[in-house]
Amino acid sequence: MGAHLFRVLAPNMAARVRGLGVDIVSVARIRGLLERHRERSIERLLACAERQQLDSLCGGSALRCHVLPVRAIQFFAGRWALKEALYKACGGGSQFVWRDVAIVNGADGAPQLDLAASERVRAALSRRGAEHAVLSVSHESEFAFATVIIQ
Repeated sequence: MGAHLFRVLAPNMAARVRGLGVDIVSVARIRGLLERHRERSIERLLACAERQQLDSLCGGSALRCHVLPVRAIQFFAGRWALKEALYKACGGGSQFVWRDVAIVNGADGAPQLDLAASERVRAALSRRGAEHAVLSVSHESEFAFATVIIQ
């Protein structure tokens, strides 16, 4: 019944999905990474707008903040999970580097891929026959989980 219902309600949906990626990240692992290699990790993972958002969560510079707030660590873990999920949805390979991927929050607070910020990401989507991506992230005290569908 489920498969039939899917075909009836969304007959073309499967044809539009060009890639699916999921990832789960341990917040404790990210906390440890940021304690040991904060500057390098932030520079490698976050695009400029994301660094600004991290700074705002810290109440100033994340690089100068003595102890990162839990929300800042969860934010970083969520961005890590989103970028890993996007990488998987695009089929892997070294198509782009993490800081090429700019994820911003839309008016509703949901994460959105800023395609204007990266030619490499647009090219990776294009190679899969996709034009955009749908992103979802969920944070919990121990984990950040992300799903990306490219269409």
